[in-house]
Amino acid sequence: MIDETSAYCACYSSVTTGKPKGVYYSDRCIYLHTLSIAMSTQLSLNDVVMQTVPMFHSQGWGEWPAAPMVGAKLVFPGNYTIETTGIIVDLMISEGVTFNCGAPAIFMPMLDYIGSLPEKPDFSGLRLISGATEPPLSMMHESGSGFANIGKAGCKCR
Repeated sequence: MIDETSAYCACYSSVTTGKPKGVYYSDRCIYLHTLSIAMSTQLSLNDVVMQTVPMFHSQGWGEWPAAPMVGAKLVFPGNYTIETTGIIVDLMISEGVTFNCGAPAIFMPMLDYIGSLPEKPDFSGLRLISGATEPPLSMMHESGSGFANIGKAGCKCR
């Protein structure tokens, strides 16, 4: 039997300092975080979850294990850049995405792309969690996008 405090995975980041840092997540931490995400966001089997946060970054903020935990559909957009966030928006429309997490650095170009569409998509059932940095007021007050912003704060598991 594997101890619940044993390392489940390692993630690395150098986002703010340029110096690589690593963190190990335990089996218990991943289980509790996944349960917390599923419950706090009220994910259900009726949801379609899109994973846009990179998997190496804090295990993608826990979306990808929470979706199958509740029976929700899980959508991976594949490779994209800030210049190609239209790919994400188009996939969100075609798959009927209802839940997505990301950073303002990704959401702002997505909003620009949505603004350029001749026919605005119906995102009234979409819930977004924005993290990494405080979203600009223009994003929080974006009218016409139809989706709800939900804030997010980090947590630490032991």
